[in-house]
Amino acid sequence: MKVKLDRVLGDGRWMKAYKAAHAYFPKFDLSDHCPAIIYWSVDVKDTKFSFIFLNMWIKIPGSCEIVQQVWNSSVEGYPMFRVTSKLKIMKPHLKAFHKRATSNSGQRVNEARNELLDLQGHLRNSFSAELKMKVDRCMRKLKRLAMAEELFLKQLA
Repeated sequence: MKVKLDRVLGDGRWMKAYKAAHAYFPKFDLSDHCPAIIYWSVDVKDTKFSFIFLNMWIKIPGSCEIVQQVWNSSVEGYPMFRVTSKLKIMKPHLKAFHKRATSNSGQRVNEARNELLDLQGHLRNSFSAELKMKVDRCMRKLKRLAMAEELFLKQLA
């Protein structure tokens, strides 16, 4: 055999839908024909994920204000269009909020726990009303962080 004549063709729509597609021509032995194996996959970068509201956001201070601010904004159109538009507007705000509020949540829980243990140790050595208030604040902070982490992990499960 002197010339390979095998080809794979696709129109513009197909090429746009499967940008990562490629053809593979395995080695042929006895035959003068060669199969064309086409590998295609949907490009992950072009895939848009739907909006998911995480239940844990309700428990974290600041999330309700973001939702309220976006929901009170004015969008013109049919009711369903207004809802979907507001969700699209809200998504980047809640993603940024989520990153700020829950990044390194396990580490933040451990830091709050260590701070509480340290304050409780000081409180045992010398009692004061100010130190007692710091312990109470730290305990509320630890409970809030632990609850947020727990809700996040439950949502992932």
